[in-house]
Amino acid sequence: MDYPRAREIFESPQVIQVKYRGRPVWIESIDQDTHTARVSVEKEVMTIPIGELRE
Repeated sequence: MDYPRAREIFESPQVIQVKYRGRPVWIESIDQDTHTARVSVEKEVMTIPIGELRE
């Protein structure tokens, strides 16, 4: 995924399914400078490259 699409999903009022390594995640925040996203999966929170997210 690229940064503009990640931002659209993050700002969307709709729930849009996003996966990281095949696991559904919730985007908590995105960082334009580093092109990373802070995501939560189950009870774990991690920062990952936006390019590794998939719709």
